[in-house]
Amino acid sequence: IMKILVYTFRTFPYLEELKKTFPYVVVFGKLKESLQNFYVVITGKNPDLILGVALSNSSNSFFEPMTINKFNENARVERTGKNEYALLLFVPNLKKSNFKVSPNPSDSFCNYTMYKIKNFLEQKEIDIPFAFSHLKKEQIKELPLVLNDQI
Repeated sequence: IMKILVYTFRTFPYLEELKKTFPYVVVFGKLKESLQNFYVVITGKNPDLILGVALSNSSNSFFEPMTINKFNENARVERTGKNEYALLLFVPNLKKSNFKVSPNPSDSFCNYTMYKIKNFLEQKEIDIPFAFSHLKKEQIKELPLVLNDQI
């Protein structure tokens, strides 16, 4: 069985459903502290896949194809980081699923954590696929099927 390390935010409304679907879910509170702790978990658990999850505000569930070095419109996530990590997030094959690929990156907390984690993985040369999904409650159960098909 594939080891999937999942993280989400304390504001995610379907935490119980997520925990029923995935055995290991880390809930982020304060971002900087949560990220530092998460890096330790990544190194210790060495998962097959890292998956970030947040609520989709649209009528669809999405996978994010990229993360950008941008936060709150004009700030940067990392002062010295690359401008964007385009196409470097893992997106599974979604043909037979109810997921779509997100058309635009965001500059929200979700993107902030994506960039930080992707940056950490690259700096440490850790080769673990990293995906992020904005999803609706209905797609939580579908996530493992979509992901297990891929790796």
